[in-house]
Amino acid sequence: MSCPSSVLSQLRLGSKNYREMLEKEMRTRIDRDQSYSQIASIDEAFKFDSCVRLFELRKDRTLVLVEHKEEHPSTDVGEEFIVKVQGFLLHMSLPPVRPFQLPRNPNRLIDMRQSVTVTGLGCEAFEKAVAGLSILYQTVKAKIMQRGGQLRDWTPVNLGDDEGNTTLTFGSRYLTAAKDVGNDDIRPDLAEVIDPFNILRPLLRTEVHTLDNCVQYWQRMPKTSE
Repeated sequence: MSCPSSVLSQLRLGSKNYREMLEKEMRTRIDRDQSYSQIASIDEAFKFDSCVRLFELRKDRTLVLVEHKEEHPSTDVGEEFIVKVQGFLLHMSLPPVRPFQLPRNPNRLIDMRQSVTVTGLGCEAFEKAVAGLSILYQTVKAKIMQRGGQLRDWTPVNLGDDEGNTTLTFGSRYLTAAKDVGNDDIRPDLAEVIDPFNILRPLLRTEVHTLDNCVQYWQRMPKTSE
């Protein structure tokens, strides 16, 4: 995915200051947050089985990564394992859906995604987050393969510049195949945020919008003086 040149150029103009600012922010959050809730805290010493576990949400269909807690039996999904990373926003593809975002093949609506791409401009803490996410991915991939499954290939993307800056892209599909979900999982709010212009909904045949397709965003705002 290419990044908007204007955004990247602006970041590069002040890359040293931006990098130092991000490093300070990430270090503060690593020291403040709970163990391993920041991706940058995950390293080779990370004990997967004592921290998290894979839970089969739907037999032979859906696995989720959840926190490992002794009070939660193996039959209880518990709380999802959520990790955080900070970075500079380079690219985003977010709702509402526009006509130009529709795939040429209407049978591929299931592939439509919302996503954000962030970079650390070479910030050391961000590079540690990239390494931590790679460790987590490789561990989960191995465990899924032990179950006879396969995890889609993933690798961080290099910007291709002389500084070797890497990016992380996080995304989620708008839709899920109806055969893979129960009626309780279907969300009726597709029109509110994702498709207010009624572009996507008339085309749906075997796809539905579920809780797993919902994504929430927070915007950090500057403090206002009283």
